Amino acid sequence: MTTKWQPNDNQVATIKIHDWEKWQTYRKDRGTPPWVKVHRNLMTSSKWAMLSDSDKGHLVSLWIAAADNGGNIPANPRVLKKICLLDEEPNIEKLINLGFLEGDIPVGCQHDVNMTSKRRQRDAPETETEAETELNTLSENKPKKQTKTKKDYSEEFKNLWSIYGKLNGAKKAYSYKVYQARKKKKPDMPPVEDIISSIKAQIKDTERKRNRGQFVPEWPHLSTWINQDRWTDEVTGIKTKEDIETDKKRKELHARMRAKGCVYIGGNKWMKKGGEIITSEADNER
Repeated sequence: MTTKWQPNDNQVATIKIHDWEKWQTYRKDRGTPPWVKVHRNLMTSSKWAMLSDSDKGHLVSLWIAAADNGGNIPANPRVLKKICLLDEEPNIEKLINLGFLEGDIPVGCQHDVNMTSKRRQRDAPETETEAETELNTLSENKPKKQTKTKKDYSEEFKNLWSIYGKLNGAKKAYSYKVYQARKKKKPDMPPVEDIISSIKAQIKDTERKRNRGQFVPEWPHLSTWINQDRWTDEVTGIKTKEDIETDKKRKELHARMRAKGCVYIGGNKWMKKGGEIITSEADNER
């Protein structure tokens, strides 16, 4: 809300809003307009873009004040500050230079840049030294947090964690509690060396399955693995070169026996067409 003023009060000099009649059209027979127009093409104006957010707010306030007197406003920034209820004086020199206002500013009515600068300095944030002093005071008064003592783990658990922790490194402290409780509850629990061997075997088995494209679930927390006695999980085994060579020879033997019309009946025993039972070794000797 603005304060109404009369242009002849105390012989106040006035300036005019540029192209007021072009952009603000009202019926004169209806008195003071209840609103002013703010055209959308301002958003594409380079002059509008050169204004700060504060300048833009001041300019709109000046338009509202000008609506009371046909586009005229006092040429005194101090008076405009009171009329428009502003926190600071509008920079009317800048608005004139950019073409938003028309007219000359009387001597002594120029925008007081130094006053604005001083006001902004008063509102400036505290210096680095002041901030540091305040932070130091706060840190001195703030109660110190109690530092957690480092958990002491048994050597056997450290060895176990050095392997399993790479698979799932979460809940170490809780896993240690579960491991200790499990040892007390289950005296026949295998020694940690055997458990580590089981883990290593399962790691190899998992890698082999993944290489074959099989789905393998993620490793659970060690606490879960221990609670479920997962060291007893069956491992399909990793085939060595010798195993591969033996499989190859077995396949060749079975192919030869089937070519002779023999039927495999288990172990190393085969049945000929006449019903005679032979072994693969006996067949090789013939």
